[in-house]
Amino acid sequence: MEKIGKTPENIDIEELIRTLTKINEIPEEGLDKLKVAVLEEYETYWQGKRK
Repeated sequence: MEKIGKTPENIDIEELIRTLTKINEIPEEGLDKLKVAVLEEYETYWQGKRK
């Protein structure tokens, strides 16, 4: 995601989750929690890169 320079507000979380589920087995009931966690971590990562 860094290569294309998307801010946390501009990422397509559904596309990202589809990509993650292609390479990781993620139970259906855990997808909502995963979305929240990924967005929170990406925000933290993004803020660190901007410093």
